[in-house]
Amino acid sequence: MAITERITILVIPVDAAPAMIVPSLIVPRLKRPDAEAAAGASMLRITDWTDGSDPYAESAALSAGTGRYAVSESAWAVTFLGT
Repeated sequence: MAITERITILVIPVDAAPAMIVPSLIVPRLKRPDAEAAAGASMLRITDWTDGSDPYAESAALSAGTGRYAVSESAWAVTFLGT
């Protein structure tokens, strides 16, 4: 997968037993085929977002709003600072 300005979000819930956890991967629609073809994709729930929609709202719905967060070193600053 090439690095783009479109955010990809991985949400791993921590409020379930480890064997019951199903991580969610939220990807730009144009990157969904790459995500589905990746090794381990069958272990994820993959959803996509389109330009003009809000991927952050989707990820917020999947998280409790508190906890630990990991961020890639290649993330764009606008992701965290806003526009």
